[in-house]
Amino acid sequence: MADPSLKSKNRDFSGLPAAERNLIKENYKSSEKVSRQYSGINCTNLREAVPEYIKADCEKVICNSNNAFIVLGRDRVGAINTGYGGKAHTQAGSIDIVVGRMNPSPKEVYGIPGDVGTEHMMEINPMLTPVIDPESPSGQFQTDAARIYISQKTDIDDNFGLMEGPIGSVPRSYGRSGIAIKADSVRIMGNEGIKIITKPDLYNSLGSIINSIPGIDLIAGDRAQELQPMVLGENMTRCLQSMIKNIYQLNSIVLGLTQQTMQMNIDISEHMHPPAPLGALVAPSMELQINLPAINKILLNKTVESLKNHTGNLTNTTSNYIGSNAPIAIRSRYNKTN
Repeated sequence: MADPSLKSKNRDFSGLPAAERNLIKENYKSSEKVSRQYSGINCTNLREAVPEYIKADCEKVICNSNNAFIVLGRDRVGAINTGYGGKAHTQAGSIDIVVGRMNPSPKEVYGIPGDVGTEHMMEINPMLTPVIDPESPSGQFQTDAARIYISQKTDIDDNFGLMEGPIGSVPRSYGRSGIAIKADSVRIMGNEGIKIITKPDLYNSLGSIINSIPGIDLIAGDRAQELQPMVLGENMTRCLQSMIKNIYQLNSIVLGLTQQTMQMNIDISEHMHPPAPLGALVAPSMELQINLPAINKILLNKTVESLKNHTGNLTNTTSNYIGSNAPIAIRSRYNKTN
């Protein structure tokens, strides 16, 4: 996150023409007229720097003196020759709701600071992505502070400079209707719930049938290449239950094997051989000849068979929950996040 201590100035008149800045500085406290015009207390009129928006012929612009705009026009993402509106496409109507053009340092004029003779009207186009302020010695970025952009036909991902995701993520949108919401902080609230739904209709805005089910990508930091499938809670629970069951079964197999091994160790440690004449071979232990084959039979019939069944159970767990075509997959087929 950005440093929370970084804040804009409470009152910033630096973008106004030099004559106005000097007037404010010299007469703000002594002149009732100046004080009233630049006070803004209780939401009274407040004069501040607002850059001149370069209006296209097709646009209707609604704005106020505090850098808030609604532009009704055609798809446009910068200069008047950009977007599908600039290409003279039909069915490309747009609504651009913007506050804070040219943030964090909006200007009405540009030129040599304080030199009235060099000042020129600052004219700007929409800034959907940050650009470097050419007049900033530190290379500060400028952008429009907050925007809701609605267009009948647009390239929504490219326009806002969004990263492309991996294969299987939500595809990039070209020549489609789109809505973008962008600000430092965005909150969506619903007292009785919030739903995010894909493919509510069979056809898109161009009349084309939507053949697949598009997913939802939740991307932090625009790091789309890091996307992974989301986990499905109920399926994950069933997978874990199956794995726990397999662990219990393996525990039972190991316990049985341990018991038989301990019994074998006891038989070996306590076995005796019949006496034999000096130099003659010792006869085998009768106890071991009886007990060991019995233990081996148990190991073969119970332990080995149980291990075979356990391997089959592990294979079933993998194919049911983890495989690429798993019927009870723990990973969402549609939704991803990083």
